[in-house]
Amino acid sequence: MKQPLVLISQVQRSGGTLLSQLFDGHSECNVHPHEIYIGNPKWIWPVIDLNMSPGNIFDKLVEKYNFKFYEKGYEKQTCKENTDIKSYVFDLNPEEQKKIFIKRFKNKPPSTQRDVFNIYFYSYFSAWKNDKNKAGNKKIILGFVPRLSCVSESVDKYFRAYPEGKIISVVREPFGWYASSLKHGAKIFKKSKDIRVYYIESLKSVLRNIETYGDKIKAIEFSDVVSRTEQTMRELCGFLGIGFENIVLNPTFNKEKIETNSNFVESIKKGVVKDPLNRKNKLTKKQIVEVEKKLLPLYNKVIKKIRST
Repeated sequence: MKQPLVLISQVQRSGGTLLSQLFDGHSECNVHPHEIYIGNPKWIWPVIDLNMSPGNIFDKLVEKYNFKFYEKGYEKQTCKENTDIKSYVFDLNPEEQKKIFIKRFKNKPPSTQRDVFNIYFYSYFSAWKNDKNKAGNKKIILGFVPRLSCVSESVDKYFRAYPEGKIISVVREPFGWYASSLKHGAKIFKKSKDIRVYYIESLKSVLRNIETYGDKIKAIEFSDVVSRTEQTMRELCGFLGIGFENIVLNPTFNKEKIETNSNFVESIKKGVVKDPLNRKNKLTKKQIVEVEKKLLPLYNKVIKKIRST
């Protein structure tokens, strides 16, 4: 599988899951159906020792969540109040994937990092038996990796492996992001009591990556994904060199409509939901003032940059 890997990447709670689920089912994309976990942690791009055995290399890359999803189905609960969670069949046996990986590896031993990733994603999509999107002329592999775009070393290693790769970063306005992140809990931001530092890190990385990698980076506004879905998806399809298809107008998992990945129970619905645009009212007056002071100026700077490019 030699197609380039396209990443959706920015800080969590910004719309990355939604965007990847919008691309799900596009006939020219092999879309990874959940977050890509080949790094440890996931936002660190892996470096492979080509002298390792194929089995050990696979064990380093294999996505541990696949074992759970294979046994119990794919589900993603972000809202504790939501007890009615649908599970989606995910027929990808990691043990079968490993066999495919090792066989492919031995038939043509890799000589570069990219060769290893080509073999890995070949084994992934080959082992996924109930993938409903196998047909079509695939031009790209696409997946979501939170915060990888924020780690300059990881971005550099990714582009070394995929010089023709591209990164899409979604920028969410700070009030909605902060409200969602507070509701989600600090478990996704383990190293700091002040989760706002991760939002700042993400915004700064957008500016840095545009400056460093130019037209390989596409930054978009979360509000556009939600309120101008068709125009935004047409623009992104053009950026990726794929045709526009109507399936990208609604989020799906394996071409089946899926509910939103929301922390707020009232917003858990199928389709593109506009509720997240009105999260400022979930913050206290004190929190609003803090966001206006610490996050809003940098956000406005990034938005100005996005709209000028």
